[in-house]
Amino acid sequence: MIKHLITISSLLILTTSPILADDASTDDSRGITTTEVSEKSEVSDDAETRINPNIGAPGTSQSVNASKYPFLNLSANHIRMNGADWSGIVEKINTLSDSGRLSVVHIGDSHIQPDGNTGRVRKLLQADYGSAGRGLMTPYRLAGTNNPLDYKITSTSPLLTSTLMRMPWPTTMGFTGISVSPQTANSQFTIKSPEEFDRLNVYASTSPDVTSVTSDGVKIDYSSEKTDYGCTIAFDKPVAGVTVNLHAPDICVYGFDARRNNGGILYHSIGNNGATFGSYSLIGNMGRHLKPLQPDLVILALGTNEAFGRTTGAALQNSIDRLVKDIHNHNPEAQILLITPSECQRSVYTRRRKRRRRVRTYQVNTNVAKMRDAIIQYGEENRIAVYDFYQVAGGTGASAKWLQNKLLSGDRIHRTWAGYYLEGELIYSALINALMNEGLSEPPHSLNLRQETPPTKVSENIKKASHKNYKKRTSKKKKKSRRRR
Repeated sequence: MIKHLITISSLLILTTSPILADDASTDDSRGITTTEVSEKSEVSDDAETRINPNIGAPGTSQSVNASKYPFLNLSANHIRMNGADWSGIVEKINTLSDSGRLSVVHIGDSHIQPDGNTGRVRKLLQADYGSAGRGLMTPYRLAGTNNPLDYKITSTSPLLTSTLMRMPWPTTMGFTGISVSPQTANSQFTIKSPEEFDRLNVYASTSPDVTSVTSDGVKIDYSSEKTDYGCTIAFDKPVAGVTVNLHAPDICVYGFDARRNNGGILYHSIGNNGATFGSYSLIGNMGRHLKPLQPDLVILALGTNEAFGRTTGAALQNSIDRLVKDIHNHNPEAQILLITPSECQRSVYTRRRKRRRRVRTYQVNTNVAKMRDAIIQYGEENRIAVYDFYQVAGGTGASAKWLQNKLLSGDRIHRTWAGYYLEGELIYSALINALMNEGLSEPPHSLNLRQETPPTKVSENIKKASHKNYKKRTSKKKKKSRRRR
C-alpha cells in the first residue's frame, strides 16, 4: 500500500512540474539543460506533453526559407523508392485537368493533428494542380482537443466524445481517431470550410437521414444519399459553410469531407496526439474505413511516440506491417510512403541533495534513431517508399539546432509553426522530385527552396505578451540590483 502511494505521488509530480526549475542551468550551445550534482534521476515518458501539446499561436506567414538553416541536409531531401512504382500516380496527375482527382491521405500523430505541415503540402500541391476541395475535416474541438486553424465544426447537440489515446472509448471509435455521438436522435452540425464546396460526405457509424440544410441561416436545395460510410450531401450551388440537421439514433460521427465537383488534389490529413502505428490498428478495419477517401497515396508519419516507450525495432516493424497490410488489403491500388521521425528530446527529473523540488532537465531521445532505422529497414525489405526526415532535418544532434532556431518548441518534442511549415515545404519538394523521376513534368508553381522569402511576422497579441514579459523581467532585475546595493 505504501509503495502504491509513492508511485502515484511521483506521477503527480511528473505531470505538474515546471518546465525548468530555478536551480537548473542551460547549455545554450547544445540546447540541452544540465545539472551539476544529483542523487537520483528519472527519465520521463512525457505522456501528458505528447497527448496534450501546446504549440502556441502561428505567425502570419507560412513561407520559410530553408537555405537559412545550414544544418538541414537538403542533399538527402528525396524519397527512397525502394522499388515502389509510382507511375500510376503520375498518370493520375496527368488527368487532373480533365476532372480527374488525386487523393492523398496523410496519417500521423501530434505532428499532424494541427495540420501545420500537411496544410502547407496541401496548399502547394493544390497551387500546382488545382484543388478538389478541403477534404477531410475532423471534429477535434468538439472532442476537446486541438483543431486545425482553417476550418470549424460546431454542434448545438449534447455530445459524448472519444479520442484515440483516451481509453476506454465511451463511443465507437472511427478511422479519424475522433468520435462524437449526439445524445439525441436529432442532431445538428455546422461546418465552415476555408474554401467553397458543393458536396459533403458525412463519415459515421450509421447512415443518417438528412432532414434539412441551411447556409447562413437560409435553407438551401440539396440531395442526399445514404452510403456504407454514412451519407453524402450534394448542393446545387457551392457553399463555404452549412448547418446540417441529421436524424439517427445512436450515431457516432467521425468527420466531414468537403469536395468540389472538379478535378484537382485532395489532401486529407488524419492526426492524433500520442498516436502510434499500433493505436491506429486498434481501431479495427482501418483500411476499409479509408476506402471512401479513394487514396492514391497513403503517407504514414509515425514513430515518435513509440520512441518514448519500450518499443523495439522488431516490434515497431510488426506494427507497421499490420497497418500497411490492412490498408493494402482494402486499397490495393494505393501506394504507401513512410516518413521517419526527426530527433527530439525528453524530460529527465532529478532530485538534488537536501532539496524537495525535482529539477526538470532534457536529453536527446536516442530511441528516435532506433525507430528511424527500423522504418528504413522495413521499407527496403517490403519495397515501400521512405522519406527519411530524420536525416533531412539534420540527423543526430538536430534537435538542439532546431531549438536554437525556434523551429522546435519549448517542450523539445513538437515543432513550432515555423518548423511545421518548413517540414511541409521539404516534404512537398521531395514528393515533386520523386514524381518527376517517374516521368512527371515540372509543375508550373513548383517551390524553389533557395528563394528568399520574407520572415514570419509575429502577431500583435504575441508581441504585446512578449512586451509584458519583458517588463516583468526587467522589473525583477531592477529590484534585485537595488537589494544588492
